[in-house]
Amino acid sequence: MTVDDERELRDLLERAVPRLPAPDSRMRRVRERVVRRRRRRTAAVAGACVAAAAVLAGTLLPGSGTEPGPALVPPAGSASRDLLRHSELAGLTLELPPGWHGLTVLEDPGAKMRAVAYAAPQPLGSGRDACARDGAEVCPPLDQLPKQDGALLILALDSTPTLAGKAQSPPRLDRMAVGELCRGLAASHEFYGLIKVPGRADAVVGATLCASGGPDTAGRYAEVVRRMLADARFAKYASPPPTSASSAPVEY
Repeated sequence: MTVDDERELRDLLERAVPRLPAPDSRMRRVRERVVRRRRRRTAAVAGACVAAAAVLAGTLLPGSGTEPGPALVPPAGSASRDLLRHSELAGLTLELPPGWHGLTVLEDPGAKMRAVAYAAPQPLGSGRDACARDGAEVCPPLDQLPKQDGALLILALDSTPTLAGKAQSPPRLDRMAVGELCRGLAASHEFYGLIKVPGRADAVVGATLCASGGPDTAGRYAEVVRRMLADARFAKYASPPPTSASSAPVEY
């Protein structure tokens, strides 16, 4: 059979067997498969987008992951105040006014240092260098007060028997003649008061305030300290003072 004969036979067969269109049911099934495939593809893409958004949110938003978020800034008026605590002053705790600084010095018999607490509106040092130089029992943690506007509150346990009966509640803070300690700080005013120790008839906490500046400035500091001492708190079970230099009165 020649090539022309094969081409003619092929053409004849194609005309004898017509190309029938696909049944309607078959086309409908094809279309449904196409629609389902498109829906699955759309759902997969949407799921991937949601997962990516969740991961991004966990990375960027505070508190959404396992790591703790940044601390929230407390609302105005809710910030806590600094506390001055001293375990050797019968567990004394004072709430410091805003901007004030506190310092506690533990008793050190070897250095002849008494247990003392300090509070002031200006930054404080350690006080130990001065003790090392002159052997004083109470060493102020600054050299001098600012000339026009400064103050230093000094708190120490006092076991003088007659003082416990003189302490009042709320504590008084009386103006005194400027003594050696305040004078060494270039203070122009001195105030002194006693704080009752609940459950203790053998001791009080003596409070000395040295202040510089004019009478109005000193009076303002005295009022601030009065309010501070009125809110003083002590440990529920305060042990008696040790029989050492810490139980002896100190001349301010």
